[in-house]
Amino acid sequence: MSDLVLSVSRQNESCSSATSAWTEDPPEQAAAWNNRLLHAEACFKQFPYWNEPYRSRWIRPRYLACISAGEPSAYACVLEVRLPGLRIGLILRGPVSLVLNTTVSQSALQALHAWALTEGFDLLRYTHDDGPLLAEIAALNESRRVESFPFLTDGYDELIVDQLEEDERMLASFDREARRKIRRASEAGYQIESSSCPDAIDEVWPLYRASALRKGYSLRRPRIAYKEMVRLAQPHGCARVYKVNLDGRLVETCLVFRDRETAFCVLAAMDAEALRNLPSPSVLMHWRAMRDFFRMGARRYNFSWGGGSLARFKNQFSPRLQTYPPPVTLILRPRVCRVWLDVIMPLLRGAEGSLGRILSWAGR
Repeated sequence: MSDLVLSVSRQNESCSSATSAWTEDPPEQAAAWNNRLLHAEACFKQFPYWNEPYRSRWIRPRYLACISAGEPSAYACVLEVRLPGLRIGLILRGPVSLVLNTTVSQSALQALHAWALTEGFDLLRYTHDDGPLLAEIAALNESRRVESFPFLTDGYDELIVDQLEEDERMLASFDREARRKIRRASEAGYQIESSSCPDAIDEVWPLYRASALRKGYSLRRPRIAYKEMVRLAQPHGCARVYKVNLDGRLVETCLVFRDRETAFCVLAAMDAEALRNLPSPSVLMHWRAMRDFFRMGARRYNFSWGGGSLARFKNQFSPRLQTYPPPVTLILRPRVCRVWLDVIMPLLRGAEGSLGRILSWAGR
């Protein structure tokens, strides 16, 4: 990242000048954003540690800073997907203000729109937790509130645990059954270790694969991509692999990443056969993870998707449901976009799972 970006000062306004413009950092300088974004209200899905591994899946991350009055005031990672005759830009939980407690201004949004047109994008798909910001984006141009690239989705409803300072108060906020499970797992003699070493992924990966096969879902990325994510996040304290052992045998694991405010449980799996007729260590493992990350500054613990068979387990922690607004797709080249949205997408509907599995294994 350039010295200009590294010298960002806390400003009172976010990218408010009419002369706002977006500049791109080269990939070799992008890693510095991992540290810079820890001081902004940025979701981990905007961090380079999360996005760089997409390069092995034919997706190009592009890291942009909005320059206003000579200073960078906003940031966006745009994932560029090129298909025959179509160029798509995906902005997951962005753009991001670099000034705390401010939002990205309309002039910055307009400048990002102009940059995408200049770069030849046909459509931009935005996701964000800020509904009014998405409404502003939708008003910039012809747009649709639809999912225009279901092979790399974002914005599922999520279950989030708001953490408290004292362990006792935090435990008291859980369901009584969760407290009982923590006590029983502690008495059973489980050993919980955590590691920020990328090689830890190799050790736990068989559990993730076995869980995916048993439950019939697809891992979103290959092993080498998760390993690379941990490697890139390690210098910034943004990733940990948790391992639960019993009598020297690995029986459960989870992978947690963080941004400034929130720790995200991205993967979790257990050895169901080894744990048959034994107290489950799952609640104890997540309790350990959430408190570890709380001590690193993460005030929230995100269990990810709020539905499915694990909803009952997650609800033991008394989470709140975070509902996200639908994505915004800006239509930059109307003729091309309408063919994609109205002709090709309906033909592909129902094949998202198969194509997603192909993408998840690409670059393995």
